Amino acid sequence: MIALSCLNRKRTTGDGASSLRCLAIVVVGVVALVPGCTTTVPTTTVPTTTVPTTTVPTTTVPTSIPAGTIADVQTKAAAFVTGESMEVTGLMGIRRGDGLVVAIFAESGQGSGAYPTVTAVSGGGVTFTKAATYQLEPFPYFTMELWVGTDSSGGQTTVTAQLAGGALADGALFVGEFSGLASSPYDRSATNAGTADVTTYTTPSVAPSEPGELFWAVGRWPNVKGTSPNSPWSGLISGVDSSLVSLDTIASGSSAQQGSWTNDGEAAEEVTLVACFKPSTP
Repeated sequence: MIALSCLNRKRTTGDGASSLRCLAIVVVGVVALVPGCTTTVPTTTVPTTTVPTTTVPTTTVPTSIPAGTIADVQTKAAAFVTGESMEVTGLMGIRRGDGLVVAIFAESGQGSGAYPTVTAVSGGGVTFTKAATYQLEPFPYFTMELWVGTDSSGGQTTVTAQLAGGALADGALFVGEFSGLASSPYDRSATNAGTADVTTYTTPSVAPSEPGELFWAVGRWPNVKGTSPNSPWSGLISGVDSSLVSLDTIASGSSAQQGSWTNDGEAAEEVTLVACFKPSTP
């Protein structure tokens, strides 16, 4: 932009004409003066601009990756009726990727002279493997087993155990669905057989190898009908005489766990198998 400024002084020339004494031409940033003329150039104030500062949030990187967490999805039981198999039906559709733990108790009839044998466990969308077994004799002949399968294909509602051996007199099949099990979850197991009549049954104490493991027990604990296992364990009752039980808990730490169940007051002996299963890792 160009600004023109002139003085209002006139002088008369010889021919009577008048002319400007001086002329100032102001161009932004440049001043041109006609000799003999003084001009005041206005100052321009350039506004200052405040640039906002940005705070970059700090990120805390965890020093360790937390272990996986096992969660109880559903459990169900069925009693032996007849034949050479036991079956749990009516499960809610098993979720894809979950694992199944199966507890089996089988008792042969009097005078059979043979242990019942679990030949296979199928269903649930998993491939089952035997985790632990316990047999007690001579009268009657008991077989207790724990089986586990992981990474279910999902949607199935039935689990079946095939049996052989001595003529079955009693038995029960317990099925639990859990999320967060390791691909090879079995850790360790323990057994006990009571030699004295008691009114509170206890599982053997088992120390897991890592935190957050699932503990699952199966046993013949007479006279527990109508009662529940002691907290924090939960349980199921089945069997012809309502003396066959399973109970489970998920540990928060890595200390040894021992479940217990108080019966209805009539003392009896106990037989128990318990195992623990590891969680997955992220």
